[in-house]
Amino acid sequence: GPPVSLEMPLLASKKDNATSAAAHPISAHHNPSAVTVSHLAGPYRAPVPPSLSEVEIQELRKQTRQCMLAVGMFLSGTANTITIKAAMSTLAVGRDGGDPRPFDHPFVVAGFMFVGEISCLLVHYMTRARGCRKRYNTNVCALPAMFDISATCIMYVGLTMTTATTMQMMRGTVVFFTGLFSALFLKRRLWPFHWCALFSVCVGAAVVGYASLLVAPAEAGGASPADGEHGLWQRLRGDAL
Repeated sequence: GPPVSLEMPLLASKKDNATSAAAHPISAHHNPSAVTVSHLAGPYRAPVPPSLSEVEIQELRKQTRQCMLAVGMFLSGTANTITIKAAMSTLAVGRDGGDPRPFDHPFVVAGFMFVGEISCLLVHYMTRARGCRKRYNTNVCALPAMFDISATCIMYVGLTMTTATTMQMMRGTVVFFTGLFSALFLKRRLWPFHWCALFSVCVGAAVVGYASLLVAPAEAGGASPADGEHGLWQRLRGDAL
């Protein structure tokens, strides 16, 4: 290609520097090279971070919301089991007097828990008042709600006979039955890593349950073997429930 001449840009740059120096004599007098460098290199511009698209922003918000829900469910579920076991282990004297005895009232505890769940209806009605008119078929939710109430009451009856750690691990086996029933009735395909995860859950629950049975006779606190056997069968019933 034709040779590129550098004389005109350099002359133009010198002319601009001279004009800037004449317009700002004080600055040029104290730092003569400042005007020249600023015109040769151009003004400094901070690097602009890459901007996210609207789709990426929505996906980031969704992932953040899912992480917050997972952490909240983990903390609230753990606190629920610990507080209920603490309540059932509390000793109190009844109206008829006598020795203090534990607060073994699983149905009362389950009722209080469902009163707390009913408070979610307040959020539902507040959401509808703000313009969300999504309709729900209450008849579809009636049968699962009945099963949930029954399962919770039975689970708390078992909690009076076993420890909170065992109850929490046995409660986690719902993952196995959910995956199994989804494959049998909903015809959903479970991949090998799904079955490995379900098998790991079952093994963990079995190990914790077996460990609780080993220490049950010692925790019974009886002096005779019959007391230890009674404690073992009571723990077994609690784990089964």
